[in-house]
Amino acid sequence: MSECAIIAKGLSKSYLTQSDSGESKTINVFSNLSFEINRGEVIGIIGANGSGKSTLLKIIAGISKPNEGQVEVWGTIASLIDIGAGFHPELSGLENIYLMGQLQGISKKISAQFVKEIIAFSEIGDFIHLPVKNYSKGMYLRLAFSTMIHLPFDVYLMDEVLSVGDIDFQEKCKNYLRQLAIHKEKTLLVISHNYSELREICSRYLSFHQGELLSYDGLDSYFHFQSNLAKPVEKGAYQLWEHGLTSTYPFDKVKLDLIHEIQFDYHEEIPLKLTITSLGEPVQMGISVKDSFHQTVFQVYFKDEFAPSNQVFVDFLLPSNFFNQGEYQVDLLFYSQGKLHCILNGLARFELREIQLGHTLPLRTWGPTKPLIHLKSIQYAD
Repeated sequence: MSECAIIAKGLSKSYLTQSDSGESKTINVFSNLSFEINRGEVIGIIGANGSGKSTLLKIIAGISKPNEGQVEVWGTIASLIDIGAGFHPELSGLENIYLMGQLQGISKKISAQFVKEIIAFSEIGDFIHLPVKNYSKGMYLRLAFSTMIHLPFDVYLMDEVLSVGDIDFQEKCKNYLRQLAIHKEKTLLVISHNYSELREICSRYLSFHQGELLSYDGLDSYFHFQSNLAKPVEKGAYQLWEHGLTSTYPFDKVKLDLIHEIQFDYHEEIPLKLTITSLGEPVQMGISVKDSFHQTVFQVYFKDEFAPSNQVFVDFLLPSNFFNQGEYQVDLLFYSQGKLHCILNGLARFELREIQLGHTLPLRTWGPTKPLIHLKSIQYAD
């Protein structure tokens, strides 16, 4: 049996659109993609919105066809791109379990072996005998998700499905996927913008960059690649926060530097110097700090407005006794009249070292922040 689960050769995908004026235009999603995924790998598909992540999964699932190239998949595919697609509203939850299996080529006899496990995991209980049209949205999605991950598939395609149900159910789903990843029982391709969740289960990452699919062994190498793209930022290269298009905002260059070093102790303030060249219009600014999981620690906006000038220098400090040990990046956000125009990612990066308490081991804590909290008093009852 082949060690490969998925092989893609020369995949290209484009769409033909028509403007209001009737003019036809071709939108190229990606072109000439080739890659291999081994059996038992858990792959994170990452990148900006609109870069082609979902389109790629739909092609692998057979939902969409490429304009060029081909993809081969060994084994059965569970597509969790549109969870619950295929469920019939008039049928009961139990009947829909069997229906879902049959739609995927799994016999009723085989599906029956997993019914108890599916019902228990979904927490549907006695509602399993009611038509799913009477289910709440949460119940519907829990049953659909449970059905797909428990039926005997070989390859799982997941598009933003790690937030199904309430918090407790989400954690149960993540634990289940962690076990699949640990034991390498299945091949998983997971799209998510929650990098901390991906880090827990993924062995490798694929990311789109200018229509090309790049492979990373870890998120750190991915973020390092992104940061190298961001410095310095030239006019015309700014990414619009809302649409992922380009903007010619009124400055020619933006640069953000750490004044002294990139490694700091917990109790030190982090000094940053911003240089904006050829500022042609009044503008306001905000900053966003993200941790190594690419999750936002905080985002603030400044009320002060920068006046038009050939060059503007701004010095500011990030607080001490605030960040936990680890790596962080600083993004800049520019806006005027309350409207966010563009966001420049990863213009500066810094690292906080672990605290040494005398001769003891470093004090380890969890979470992106570690504020200095003063213990006001301790009282003991008699």
